[in-house]
Order: sequence, then structure tokens, then C-alpha cells
Amino acid sequence: MEFQSINPYTGKTVGTHTALTSAELDQKLDLSAKAFKSWRQSSIRNLTFRRKLSKAGAKNRLPTGPV
Repeated sequence: MEFQSINPYTGKTVGTHTALTSAELDQKLDLSAKAFKSWRQSSIRNLTFRRKLSKAGAKNRLPTGPV
């Protein structure tokens, strides 16, 4: 089953996504919990650096199509 993400301001479709199975959802939740534990222990300086790096990378990316 697929569903669409729609920008509520413009009404335009941002992307189309496939629904996850229960197993896939559990896997993603486990991974996000592990990532949170790692980020929670990061210093503010490290997080600020990562945010700046991410923003710089986003400016240099080419469009890849729907998310």
C-alpha cells in the first residue's frame, strides 16, 4: 500500500511512500532508539559541527526525485 505526503500549504504532493510491515517498522524503531542513545551522549560542540556539515552538504546536493 502506498500513501502520499502532501504539503498542506501548497497542496502539492511531496512524495509517495510505501507502507511498512510490522517487522520493518520494528526494525526502524530499534535503529532510531540506538541512534538517539548515541546522539544523547554527544556534546553540543559536536552536534553544532554536524548540523553545519549537514547544511553545507544539503546546499551541494542535486535533486534526487521524490523522497
